[in-house]
Amino acid sequence: MTPRVRWTGFTFPLEERFLTSKEAGDVLGMSPRTLDRYRSKKGGPAYYKFGSKVRYKTEDLHAWAAERRVGEPTKREVQADSVKD
Repeated sequence: MTPRVRWTGFTFPLEERFLTSKEAGDVLGMSPRTLDRYRSKKGGPAYYKFGSKVRYKTEDLHAWAAERRVGEPTKREVQADSVKD
């Protein structure tokens, strides 16, 4: 079952919700300030601007993190991926 979040009278699946810099940092294990630095250098995960607000999507955070993977996947990870498909 997909976790859901209630927000201003609407319920969204968690992965469809826009995350704040703090929440995005929690997903990636880094501080919101680090995300700010990446953004100012035109790097980091894709983000959205709503006026002055910066928001992230969970799938963009995971895709950005996956691009930074170093090394080959372990045998266990390959087996886990084949089970998902």
